[in-house]
Amino acid sequence: MNYLDLRTQISGYLNRSDLSNEQLDVFIDNAEAEFNSIIRHRKMIKRVTADIDSHFTRLPSDFLEATNLQLNTNPAVLLRQASAETIDATRIANGDVTGTPEFYAIIGDTIEVVPRPSGTMTLEISYYSKLPALDQTTTTNWLIEDYPNIYLYGAMKHGLIFLMDDERLPVIAGNLAVDLERLNTEADRANFSGNSLTMKRRIYGGRPRRRVVVTG
Repeated sequence: MNYLDLRTQISGYLNRSDLSNEQLDVFIDNAEAEFNSIIRHRKMIKRVTADIDSHFTRLPSDFLEATNLQLNTNPAVLLRQASAETIDATRIANGDVTGTPEFYAIIGDTIEVVPRPSGTMTLEISYYSKLPALDQTTTTNWLIEDYPNIYLYGAMKHGLIFLMDDERLPVIAGNLAVDLERLNTEADRANFSGNSLTMKRRIYGGRPRRRVVVTG
């Protein structure tokens, strides 16, 4: 399934041929915003580098959540995350001296490090990225290719909210919650395979319910 197929299926399952393409796009956009807040999958992880020479570095535009930050020095230095308050207190206590950064904080759309780099250093950022938004140019992404039902149920959910269809909304929202639970469980299993870590079960939208198939 791709972007155009998705719009067709949304109209079909909602049984509303009067919905405009602009309205369908809003349903898809709202679903993608929800996916970005919930899904953390290995296919969302990116790695980029940036040269830094000050406290602040702008985050990538598609940044969601950091998984690892390190300085590519010799040897490499793994940065530890701290609160903005801790960063400020450390900088003040040290008199804003320069050196090799040890801590970082995410503040707005920037990364702040302390201490301030004593020269230009290469920062490597590993992070969860936003889903590539579907549109006329970007007609597919990994989620719609691998898990088309999630896209369909997500867009339908927001369509039903718009249409104030209180009867079908719980069914579709329940199906979406089950599929999101399954997706994140699969991602956790892949991340922790081969070790003895115990995965924490994540629940979205209440207790997982039996999947209900909706027709028409």
